[in-house]
Amino acid sequence: MNRRFRTVSIVALVVLVPLLGVVVFNVASRLRDAKQQSVIVTRVRDLGGTVKYDFDLGVRAAPSGWMHNLLGDDYVGDVVQVDLSRSTVTDDDLPLLLDLPSMTWLGLYDTAVTDNGLLHVASMSQLKFLWLDGTPITDAGMTHLAQLDVLEELLVQGTAVTDDAMTAVAKLRSLRSLAIGDTAISAVGVEYLAPLDLHSLHLGATRMTDDARAALERFANLEHLDLFETEVTDAILASPNAWPRLRILRIGNTALSDNCIPSLATLNALEHLGVNDTKLSDAGVATLRAALPNCQVHE
Repeated sequence: MNRRFRTVSIVALVVLVPLLGVVVFNVASRLRDAKQQSVIVTRVRDLGGTVKYDFDLGVRAAPSGWMHNLLGDDYVGDVVQVDLSRSTVTDDDLPLLLDLPSMTWLGLYDTAVTDNGLLHVASMSQLKFLWLDGTPITDAGMTHLAQLDVLEELLVQGTAVTDDAMTAVAKLRSLRSLAIGDTAISAVGVEYLAPLDLHSLHLGATRMTDDARAALERFANLEHLDLFETEVTDAILASPNAWPRLRILRIGNTALSDNCIPSLATLNALEHLGVNDTKLSDAGVATLRAALPNCQVHE
C-alpha cells in the first residue's frame, strides 16, 4: 500500500510541479507587465493626458474583488486608449507608448508632435484611431503612417498636409473615416483617395471645388460628408444617387442655391443637413423639409 501511495504521490508531483511552474510564471509575467504599464500610465498623466482601460469600455468585466484592490487597475486591465491632446507631450515621449500593445486609440490633438514623432507612431501597428488635428505635421510625416494597416479613422485637420500626403493615406486600406478639413487639400488630393472605401469624409474649409465631384461619387458607401466653407456649387450634387447611404451632409457657407433642391430631395437616408449661409431661400428650405421628413435641416 505504501509503495502504491508513493507511486501515486510521485506521479502527482510530476504533473503538479510543471503546472504550478506555469501558474507562477504567468502571474510573474502579468505582474511585470502591470508594473511596466503602470509606469507608462503615470507618465501619460504627468504630461496632462488620460487613459482608458479595456474594462472602461466594456471589453471585459469591470474589476472587483481583492485582487483589484490589492494590485490595482494595471494588473486587471489593459490600456486601450491614450489621449494626450492639448498636453505637453513631445516626440521624445512617444516611444514609451510602444509598450502598450493593446492601445488602439491615440489622441495627439493640438500638441507639439512633429513628423519625427510620427516615426514612432508608425510602429504602433495595432492603432485603429489616430487624432492629429492641430499638430505641426507635414506631408513628410504622413508617409510614415502608410504602414498602419488596421487604422480605421484618421484626423489631420488644421495641419500643413497637402494633396501629396493623400498618396500615403490611400495606402491605408482599412481606413473608413478621414478628416482633412481646414487644410490646403483640393480635388486633386481627393482623386488620390480613390482606392479607399470611405464612410466618412470631412472636407470642410479646404480648397474643394466642383472638380472633386467625380472623385467623391466613387465613395458609394459615404454616410457623412462635410463640404462647408468650400468653393463647391450646386454642381457638386449633380449625381446624388452616388451616395445612397448618406446620413449627414454639411454644406453650409457655400454657393448652394435652390437649384440643388431636386438633388438633395433624393437623398432619402439623410438625417442631418447643414445648409446655413448658402443661397437657399426660405421657401427652398421649407421644400427640403417637406421632401425629407426624417431629416433635420439646419439653416
